[in-house]
Amino acid sequence: MARKSQWNPESSRHTRFDDRLHHEAVAVQHFVDREFLELLRQSRRLGHLSPHAAGVDLSTNRISIRIGLRDNAAVMRITFAEQSGWLIAGMIDPGWSRDLTPDQQQVLSTALAGLYHFAAVDLVREQIEQRLGAPAHPYDIAETGLIVWPTRSYDAEVIYGLDERPTISPRPRSIARTANLDSLPASALIFREHQITWSDWRDFWDAEQQDGPLPTALLPDVTLLRR
Repeated sequence: MARKSQWNPESSRHTRFDDRLHHEAVAVQHFVDREFLELLRQSRRLGHLSPHAAGVDLSTNRISIRIGLRDNAAVMRITFAEQSGWLIAGMIDPGWSRDLTPDQQQVLSTALAGLYHFAAVDLVREQIEQRLGAPAHPYDIAETGLIVWPTRSYDAEVIYGLDERPTISPRPRSIARTANLDSLPASALIFREHQITWSDWRDFWDAEQQDGPLPTALLPDVTLLRR
């Protein structure tokens, strides 16, 4: 008589978890394909490059999306992470986006702005870093707000309270002044403060299909691409 198969609850639990991760990864990939990649594929300036989802990696509080091009080994990687109650997006590896023309970069940045808007992103790392000097000071996101360390020794910190409106003042002010960290409008640090109207969105993509120059960027003061 054949031996009865033994049920392993630990193995069964891992299998269910792996299945759930797989389904969530597929759902994320469908969302990115619908709200981001389809725009790029229809673009006059980027469509011929055949952008596609090269994979999705999931962890407890982070989603990493790899975007590839046909005949290009480089991969662009975008992440979404929950941290201290904020949804933070960023480009951890620009990959092929570094090689794009200025017009192509503007199209990519506009599509990325739409993706972040539809995903209800609160903060974008490139936007924050653009405001923290060149190179950007080390920083972190905590419940108290945006924590900035003016020096690499991490012996002092400055905090931008992200719940302040309309202007966010760094504190303590004495350290902030020494580090040339200025008060900023909330929209300078918080992506969620920017609105994209349907008419502006439609007008940009309608114009992108024409032979003429691109219209003004939808969010001209917001940096979304990593150089």
